[in-house]
Amino acid sequence: MPPFRQLKDQEVADLLNHVLTAFAKSKAKPIAAAEVKAQRARAFSPQEVLRSRPPVK
Repeated sequence: MPPFRQLKDQEVADLLNHVLTAFAKSKAKPIAAAEVKAQRARAFSPQEVLRSRPPVK
């Protein structure tokens, strides 16, 4: 999946919030642009990403 570097932090947050509410029917707290910025600053290895995802049951 492309990293979406061309999108601003707020645009990524808006996209994620749309997916969470429209498709997952999530009642979670909305994702803020500051959270996107903080995560973008971290460098994840492919192994870290895999470990962060819960297995499908």
